[in-house]
Formats: sequence, structure tokens, C-alpha cells
Amino acid sequence: MTHTPSNRKKLRKKVFPFLARLALCFLVVELACFAGYMACCRFFPSVVAEAGVDSFFARLKSDDLGSIAAHYDPLLGWDLQPGLQREETNSAGSNYTVRTNADRSRVDRLHTGKPCIVVYGDSFAQGVEVNGDETWASLLEAELQQDVRNFGVHGYSPLQAVLKYQRHIEAGLAPALAILTVYEENMDRLVNANRFFIGGMMHPLSFSPCLEPARGTVRFHGNVLHTDFGDSFDRRDLKRAVGRSADIDFWAGFKLRAGFPYSFGLARCVVHHVRYGRAARGFNLWQTPEGAMAMDDVLDRYLETSQRRGITPVVLFIPDVQRWKDGRRQPQYTNYARGLKTRKPSLTVVDIAEAEFEPARFNVSRFKGHASVYGNRVIASHLTPRIKAALALDPEAGRGQDESKR
Repeated sequence: MTHTPSNRKKLRKKVFPFLARLALCFLVVELACFAGYMACCRFFPSVVAEAGVDSFFARLKSDDLGSIAAHYDPLLGWDLQPGLQREETNSAGSNYTVRTNADRSRVDRLHTGKPCIVVYGDSFAQGVEVNGDETWASLLEAELQQDVRNFGVHGYSPLQAVLKYQRHIEAGLAPALAILTVYEENMDRLVNANRFFIGGMMHPLSFSPCLEPARGTVRFHGNVLHTDFGDSFDRRDLKRAVGRSADIDFWAGFKLRAGFPYSFGLARCVVHHVRYGRAARGFNLWQTPEGAMAMDDVLDRYLETSQRRGITPVVLFIPDVQRWKDGRRQPQYTNYARGLKTRKPSLTVVDIAEAEFEPARFNVSRFKGHASVYGNRVIASHLTPRIKAALALDPEAGRGQDESKR
């Protein structure tokens, strides 16, 4: 076909109407998607990523940050307040005391200048809902007669725990052994940039660093409040940070997003649902390649830091016993933990699910809350012989470990 003036004129007559109809169709689809988004905001807010954010910021007061036992940290998202002492009430209605040292560790009995063992992880490492001397870290310290420093922080992911560990090691902390505590649901937090998307908790301290596994690689994302807005931010920045965190958050991918083009956001949501199934919190990310890659990335960081400084690394897995109401069940991380013993033999892997105990007594309330005094004793008793073997404090324990491996 020759490009004569008449031919070009005919082509324009065909193309322009086609483009106009295409634009009109796109506009209609966008209006329909926008209307659907607004309807979901009103009637089904649980499927919308930003639902409830505006009402939260409307209620936010300047003294809200002082009402919790943590404060903002640019790298980690939050950390415990130093020199803290306050009374709390646990799930069973009993009071317990939270006390921290100047280094933000939970107060222990044998606080020396050089701890032998350091503990990192979430609230199950910190020992939330029991007194300081009732935590498994304190019981371990009493049994070994070695300084055990507990740096666990409520709400942490394994990534936050390892980043805090690396910070301490780079600052000169030199323990003989480190324990990284991994609770069963921690995998959900590992790929979560804002706790609002997995628990509905919205707070200026709910943002955290996270990992984004995709296409065979794992990408690290820092705390968006710090990376995007620095150390000073206002309400408007916090609201923008919610949208920014939704861009990189695995769980936010299951929800509708505000912003043009709404059809693209709907398509992204549908693809995420098709790929990963229903967005229920019971979804087992441990059994996906993405989840395994993310956890491997964290453990590689942990192992590399430990080996470089001659520290014995231990990984402690704790099951979600609240799921055991209808009988003992295999934790979601079981296959991963078993494979870890083969893939990373330099790691000492301890799984509390392998211990014998009464599930109904493990939590503060019956299948509710954090580990009780009894639950902390279970953890300490199952962990102690393995720590003794790793530190060569008990030859008998070491021989028992060798026999079990055989």
C-alpha cells in the first residue's frame, strides 16, 4: 500500500475513531472500577489496603508515642525504650513487670560487661506477658550461670531481629553464642512492610523493613518512613508512607489499592489471588519458594555475621500452640526447619515442637496469648542441653547430641 495523501486520509479516518472508542472503553472501565473501589471502602473495608487509615490519623494524638513501651528507630522501625519499668496485664488478667537495661535488653540476673549468650527475636524471645525472671532466657541464664542478654522485641520479624544483631556486633558486642528466635507466624512479618496489612494495627511505629522475593531474587526494603521521609515526618508523610509500604508489601497485594488507574490495581489484586490463593492469615508462606527464599536470605545474613566474628549461631523455632486446640499438629515451618539442618549444617537448629509438653498449659491462657511461665520453662528445658553442647559446657550433652544425629 502506497502512502499517498488519500491513503493517509483514509487511515486517519479508521485510526482516530478506533482510538476514541478505546479511550471511551478505558474511561468506562476506570469509572466502574472506581465505583467498585468506593463501594468496597464503604461496605467491605477489609479488602481495601488503605481502609481505616484516615480515621486513624484523625484520632492520632501527639502523646500516643509515649503510651507504648517502644520508640521509633530509623533502621528497625521500633525498639524497646531503655531504662523502662512499667506494669502490664497479660491475657489471663495477671500483672507482670517489664524492665529494660540501658542497652534496651530485658533486665537479667547476671548482667556483666560481656554477655556469653545473646537472644534476638519477637515477643516470644522477649518473654511478653511474664516477669523478667520467668522468661526462658532468664531461666537459661540461671541454669548455665552465664550472662544471657535478651534483646527480643515484640512484633519483630526475623529480619528486624538480625538487623539488630548485626548492629550490636558491628558496635563491638562479642558473645560466644547467639540465638535467633523464629515464631511460626514470623514468616508473615518477613514480607510485610507495615503491620497494618496483616493485623489491622495502625501506628507510626507499625512500619518495618521487609524483603520482597520475586523472580528468583530477594530485594531488601528499608523502613519506608526513614528511606522516604528521613527522621522527621508529619501526618501527611505517614499517610503517604502507608501507600508506599503497600507497593512492596506481600499481603497488601491481596487488597484493592487507591489511585489511578484503578483497573491496574484490580488486575494486580486478581493476579496475586490467583497465584497465591486466598488471602487468609492461615496461608502457609513457609511452603512457597518465595517464603523459603526470604527466610534463607535472613539466615544467610545471620550466619555470615556470626561466622565472621566466631560466634556460634543457633536458630530456635517456636510453634504457634494456639493452633493446637483440636490436637497437636505439625507447625507450618516443619519441612523448612528439617531441610535447614541439611542445607546449613553450621547452624544449630532447635524446634520446640519436638519437645514433650502439655499444649493447654503452654500459653498464658488456654491456647491464648504468649508463652506462660510453664511455656517458658518448656522452652528453656528443651534448649538448655543443646546450648551446653554448642558451648561444650556439658560433655554428656554433647555426646547425646552426636548420638541423636547418627
